[in-house]
Amino acid sequence: MTNNSEEFIAYLTHLRAEHRRLREFLREIEQTWTKQDITRPSELESQVIRKLEGVRAELAHHFTEEESGGCLDEAVARQPSLGHEADRLEREHPALLKQLGQLIAQLKAASQAIQSLDDAKEGFRRFSEQLEAHEFAENRILEESFGIEAE
Repeated sequence: MTNNSEEFIAYLTHLRAEHRRLREFLREIEQTWTKQDITRPSELESQVIRKLEGVRAELAHHFTEEESGGCLDEAVARQPSLGHEADRLEREHPALLKQLGQLIAQLKAASQAIQSLDDAKEGFRRFSEQLEAHEFAENRILEESFGIEAE
């Protein structure tokens, strides 16, 4: 195994761990929404807002790491035909962060109305689906380039 291969394995391991941690954060938020007493929306909003702000910080850090080189860059170097997809995914980063920021702002501005919480929950579901699709596409690039399952 060359140093290049060892470096790739380290990047891949780190990327897998980051994706797993982000999925765990999202599941935790979903569970918070599911388990909470909906008759106390202000408490729910407060808990979910704190968790979403944590996800946003983690996601911003994750995207910064991806944009500074590593696993996806190595995949594209090995298979340049994947470059357009990798570029597309990188261009999604600001939109995903913006969407999450808007969801946080929506919750902060929400009244005590149950409908506001339902709307925010739907926004969270859409964000989760988009982030999952984004990570799936990143993994697909790695699988095509390196011929391994990225998780």
